[in-house]
Amino acid sequence: NKIDACVIARYIVDHDMTDAQKYAYIDNIWENSDDNIIKIFFGKKRYLHYQINLEIQRIFDPESFEDDEDNVIYGDRYFEDMPLYDIRKYDPKYEKELRDGVFKKSKTRNGYYVCALCGTKSKSIIGFHIDHIVPLNKGGKTKLENLQLLCRSCNMKKSDK
Repeated sequence: NKIDACVIARYIVDHDMTDAQKYAYIDNIWENSDDNIIKIFFGKKRYLHYQINLEIQRIFDPESFEDDEDNVIYGDRYFEDMPLYDIRKYDPKYEKELRDGVFKKSKTRNGYYVCALCGTKSKSIIGFHIDHIVPLNKGGKTKLENLQLLCRSCNMKKSDK
């Protein structure tokens, strides 16, 4: 019971402590623990405060802590709705296909990569970014036809416009 945050929280609620009284009570428990078990268990006083506050919230609002599957929305998340770096986590081959496709469509016959906005050319892909023509946050999709190659400067200027 000395280290049970539920018991401590129940005591605080039952005694209708003000915030000042609650913090003084918790500080007293922290400083006067006979065997330092509470310090060993929680590590830092702020973790003890956090856990007790969580338990107090659980006392006053138990419904918010119930395991209710209705608060989780299940469904498919499509690659076209993800940024490239997220796609890489789930399907690195597909992400590479998209990336390679953007570089391929942005390459001239002479072997230069060309920025879609300013026309900067380079034989190296270094300095180029893959950009969504219509940003994801504005309804754009991660599809080859919505991806373009921009130089670093144009990509920074464009941002999510």
